[in-house]
Amino acid sequence: MKIYVAAPWKEREKASEYAGKIRDLGHTITHEWWRFENVPEGNRNDEFHRICAIVDSYGVRDADVVVLLNSMKSEGKAVEQGIAIALGKKIIAVGKRGEHSKNVFHYMDNYIWVDDFDRALALLTPPEAR
Repeated sequence: MKIYVAAPWKEREKASEYAGKIRDLGHTITHEWWRFENVPEGNRNDEFHRICAIVDSYGVRDADVVVLLNSMKSEGKAVEQGIAIALGKKIIAVGKRGEHSKNVFHYMDNYIWVDDFDRALALLTPPEAR
């Protein structure tokens, strides 16, 4: 399965760690946006940000499922969720609905809410590996 991991930029290390665990289950990560931290701040101009936005949106578009780390407010992950909803993607949201935002879209049928990442991994574990 193809997975996109959405998380706040401040949680990029956790997103990378979780993506590794998802990959260990045999899934493909559609875009590793956290790798862009290696780009020096001085090279992060308007064009850089535009390209990041395009590539991030392609990552969501190409995914079968979006795994959302709902650990704090983040405009970027909010947009990624909107793209996923518009495309009819399933979203596995890790965290408590309404804890970091009161977003009415979190109540749509696209979402499966789980308390922790281990439960998200269980949902992504292929039946033959359980």
